[in-house]
Amino acid sequence: MFHTWVIITGASGAGKDVLTKGIRAHFPDSGKVVTSTTRPPRPGEVDGIAYHFFSTEEFEQRLALGEFIEHMNVHGFLYGTRHLDLADARNRHDLVISIMDPFGAHAILQQYPDARTIFVDAPKKELLRRLVARGDDKMMIAKRMKTRNSEIRLRHEFALYVQNIDLANTLEKIVHHIDVWRASNA
Repeated sequence: MFHTWVIITGASGAGKDVLTKGIRAHFPDSGKVVTSTTRPPRPGEVDGIAYHFFSTEEFEQRLALGEFIEHMNVHGFLYGTRHLDLADARNRHDLVISIMDPFGAHAILQQYPDARTIFVDAPKKELLRRLVARGDDKMMIAKRMKTRNSEIRLRHEFALYVQNIDLANTLEKIVHHIDVWRASNA
């Protein structure tokens, strides 16, 4: 059944989660690959829906068992995509959408070169404003902005690069590209 895997990646605070919600609203039959992490849940995040939340010990045990396609340490927390979660989404949906950090997305492309990738960015001042608004502390914001500087160098590795300045316009552009990709995979 599986036809198109879209990976949304980019800088922290660029709007990946909000854009992905909009994409899923436009493609209600799309599937989601639930990423695993050791970071604590943010308010409103539910285990198994937003992420699979594991302790560091449990994550490392699963890693040793070979459960992950890719994994990364991002801002002191482990993140990864499990084979099981990808297979489940692929078996049930012809459009699968994932969110992951740029280094994880880059690693996925080595194994799944047909995955369609979108790098979402925003102007630095806007990224800072969004990180403050979501409650990140000063140390975490500094860490995320430093990481952004190395992540942005990977933007040319991905199929589409968008500056998320205006949410509606950015969403429209992404939806258009997904429509084109799906048509080419049909």
